[in-house]
Amino acid sequence: AEFLEGEKHGKLGEKQREHVMAILAASDHLSKLIGNILDLAMIEAGRMDLELSQVNLRKAIEDSVELVVSSAESTKVKVEIVCDDRIGTIHADERRLKQILFNLLTNALRFTGPGGQVKVEARKIDGVVQLSVTDNGKGLPQDRQARAFDSFTSGDNRGAGLGLALVRSFVELHGGWVAMKSAPGAGAQVMCFLPEQASPKT
Repeated sequence: AEFLEGEKHGKLGEKQREHVMAILAASDHLSKLIGNILDLAMIEAGRMDLELSQVNLRKAIEDSVELVVSSAESTKVKVEIVCDDRIGTIHADERRLKQILFNLLTNALRFTGPGGQVKVEARKIDGVVQLSVTDNGKGLPQDRQARAFDSFTSGDNRGAGLGLALVRSFVELHGGWVAMKSAPGAGAQVMCFLPEQASPKT
C-alpha cells in the first residue's frame, strides 16, 4: 500500500487513493494493536521491567499531545494542556509515561465529536503526581466504567479496548492507581495517580 501511495508507477484515481489510504490506516491500527497485545502479555508474565529516570513532566505531556495533534485537528477537537511550567520531574519510565498519555488522549478523542475539547492536566500533591485527561464527549454509563480498564473491552465498536487496560497496567507497574469519572452525555475524566518517586511492584 505504501508503494502504491508513492505513485511511482502512475497516478492513482480518487477511489484508488481512498482505498490505499484505508489500507494504510488499517495496517497502522493492526500494528498498534499487536504492540499493545505484546505489551500486555509481557506485563502479565511479569517480564516487563521499567527503565526509570528523572522525566521532565511538562515536556512528556507536550510530546504526547504533539503525537495526536493531527488527529485532533482533523476531527476539529481542541486539546488543552493545564500544567505549571515549573512542575519539575517525575521518577518514571519515560517511554511508558508517554504511552499512558498517548492512550488516554487517543481514547478521549475517539469519544469526542467535532467542536469538542480534551484537557490534559498534571499536578503534584504530597509526593503524588495526578495526571488526568478530560473530554466533553458522549461519556460512559456506570456499568461500562466498571469494565473500562479491562482487556478487550471497549465503549464502542471500534478497537479492541486495550488502551485503558495498558494505562492501568503501566500505572500499576509504577506503584500507582487509576480512576474514572463519567456520565452519559457529560464526558469522561480518566485519572492516573503516580508516585513522584516510582516504587515498582515486584
